[in-house]
Amino acid sequence: MQKAQMSEFMKVFHRFRRLNIASIMPSDITPMEFQLLMSVQEVGEQQGNTNVRVSAACHNMHASNAAVSRMLRILEEKELVYREVDAKDRRNTYIRLTEKGNRTCNEVQESMKHFIEAIFRQLGEENIEKIIELMNRMYDLAEKEIALRKK
Repeated sequence: MQKAQMSEFMKVFHRFRRLNIASIMPSDITPMEFQLLMSVQEVGEQQGNTNVRVSAACHNMHASNAAVSRMLRILEEKELVYREVDAKDRRNTYIRLTEKGNRTCNEVQESMKHFIEAIFRQLGEENIEKIIELMNRMYDLAEKEIALRKK
């Protein structure tokens, strides 16, 4: 890889990190808070239960318990989630979206869907498929390379 290619690659990566996705979200939540709301909603739908264990949401998000707990406090203050300790086993804490939380999550999902659809329309079907394939391949290679370097 040439130095110029490496530089361009890093610039593109950095540009994506600087995108202010929060500016197009119709609510007063951050992208990570939205991800947690979505995670609770997804896990709940998979389990067929609105009460979701905090550990399941953490696993689904690939986030630590500490990070999720901080976000949960904020989401509770915003009345978007409700947290409840299992009376039978106090080690388990369950969370569920409030009505406001469900409404907010659906609203943001709809907004993000329109945003992504607008970008995809401009890229075209063939380019979208190529990008997804290349990004998945790149992720797999990066994951493999990190594992090799840890040894």
